[in-house]
Amino acid sequence: MRLLMTGPGYGHNIHPWLEYFQRNSQEHQLYFLCSEFRFDNDDFGALEIVEYGKRPTLPLTLGTLWRERFDVLYIHGAYGPL
Repeated sequence: MRLLMTGPGYGHNIHPWLEYFQRNSQEHQLYFLCSEFRFDNDDFGALEIVEYGKRPTLPLTLGTLWRERFDVLYIHGAYGPL
């Protein structure tokens, strides 16, 4: 399964998710878009991690990427109505 996940690339709550997808990289392919990645890239070599910074076109990019390449879109840290 191909997953597109986006959210902050730091903090204690994202690390377990990244570890899970690293361990299960044969089963799931994770493409992680984040504003700033604050972990060691060497620990997550099976994941594709892209830092996007503060680009205002991100919502359009996410929609396009998801429809074209991924089975699941997960927005980490999005709370409340979108």
